[in-house]
Amino acid sequence: AKKEDMDALFARFCVKEFLIKDLLKLEKILFFLQRLKRKKHPQKYLKKKSLTDEEIERARSVSIITIAEAHLERLRKNGKLYIAKCPFHEDKTPSFSLYSDSNRFHCFGCQANGDVIAFVQKLLNQDFKQAVYYLIH
Repeated sequence: AKKEDMDALFARFCVKEFLIKDLLKLEKILFFLQRLKRKKHPQKYLKKKSLTDEEIERARSVSIITIAEAHLERLRKNGKLYIAKCPFHEDKTPSFSLYSDSNRFHCFGCQANGDVIAFVQKLLNQDFKQAVYYLIH
């Protein structure tokens, strides 16, 4: 009975330590590739003439942390917030904060701040409509 218990423990350990981490990495890569595809062919995704309130709310509900993980280096969690070097100015020490509870960002160096839509606008140099479509598609 002990060998079976050890086998089961080892199997759970392998799944937890290897497969879940690999799946999370794969998910980030797929998310990033989908974004690149939309960025490469934006006209395909901007066929609509106007945005609905529902689309804007859907874009605002996308996690700013997910977007930041795909674009920022060395993003790390510090209590309730995430910190990194600011992508908008030359930064020697991390001054860029992401707040997952309010889905907002703020840089204490260059004073850039806003919600997830403003983050995408500034990060990818897009207008409001492009940023919303980037987030929802």
